[in-house]
Amino acid sequence: MDYLCFKLNSEPLAVDVLDILEIIIPEKALHIGIDYSRGVIDYKGLSVPLVNHFDRDVPVSDKRKPGRVIICSCENKTIGLIIDSAEEILRVGPDEITPAGAGDIAAEHIDGYLVTDDRRIPILSLKKIGALISAG
Repeated sequence: MDYLCFKLNSEPLAVDVLDILEIIIPEKALHIGIDYSRGVIDYKGLSVPLVNHFDRDVPVSDKRKPGRVIICSCENKTIGLIIDSAEEILRVGPDEITPAGAGDIAAEHIDGYLVTDDRRIPILSLKKIGALISAG
């Protein structure tokens, strides 16, 4: 299994490469709100909701020029993940993935962790994030 590792607010995160349609560099500042998603980007004629962060308590400006946007497909939805930088593709086996624990503070947004060498990288759950956008 291959995962794209990226940084958001200097923290490493990962997403399954099979869910990625494209990584783009926005040409202008994005107008985003302070919740999970209040902005959109035009992507090939589609209005794609943007996910600006995964913690309601993290303050963000109403205009931000991100490093990249990962355009992802999840259950017939297209969403854009605002990230600082794409870092690397990691190929891992099933034994290198651990599930998120029930008491894990980030379990609302992740499916588990990539555990390689000395790293433990959260794997974003696009299904859970898509549900947050739909509920917002």
